[in-house]
Amino acid sequence: MGLLTAFERKILELRSHDLSDYAIARELDKDPPTVYKSRKNAHKKLREAKKDLEWAKQLGYPEKLESKPTNESTLRAAF
Repeated sequence: MGLLTAFERKILELRSHDLSDYAIARELDKDPPTVYKSRKNAHKKLREAKKDLEWAKQLGYPEKLESKPTNESTLRAAF
């Protein structure tokens, strides 16, 4: 579905409810260092995705992706 694993998504969801890494680890029956590392990895992935999105916006891609070409010639013209 996306960039983040289901485990990383769950950690971020629980973290949004102000749970500590330790509390999340107890909730998910994992070691606190595992939760900490997975949360840090999720944040890193989201930062990278944000950079990529900003780059794509500079190229004009949100608008280009919204207008779906109907045939091969319009596809070439869009890119």
